Amino acid sequence: MKKYILIIVIAFVSCLGLSIFLARPKNVGEEINYPTNIIKIKLEGAIVFPKEYSVISGTKLNEVIALAGGFSEDADTNKLNTNEVLTNSKTISIPFVAQYLREKVNINTAKFEVLLSIPYITEQKAASIIIYRQTYGYFKRIEEIVNVKYIGNATFDKIKDYITI
Repeated sequence: MKKYILIIVIAFVSCLGLSIFLARPKNVGEEINYPTNIIKIKLEGAIVFPKEYSVISGTKLNEVIALAGGFSEDADTNKLNTNEVLTNSKTISIPFVAQYLREKVNINTAKFEVLLSIPYITEQKAASIIIYRQTYGYFKRIEEIVNVKYIGNATFDKIKDYITI
């Protein structure tokens, strides 16, 4: 009787082992293919979380904007194609409403996001303007902006029509 029980147990364990072997995933040990068409999209301007995002080529702009927390409340989206399919790495500046109204930006009171709406003002330059204001006080003339780190005469010539004090 013990012989029959032993044979049944061996048969059962063999069947169990065979079923586990056959049920295993077929691609165990195979290399996983990750997407190689990753592009970098840098969002700046009127966006909640402006920064660089890594996405798969073919992603729509509205999907990247959703990753960035959406538009800020003062974003001007009228001339923006949010259904644009992104295929190459690039920087996209989301304009502020004031940018299209051609209102001049007060460099003494403007917040970081508003400073970014000035053409040719990058995040680094906007931060430098704020640091300069905190260190030296308000600008007395717009020409004084050339004293700010990363802003020289060439940048001033490009932005002078967009700024005021």
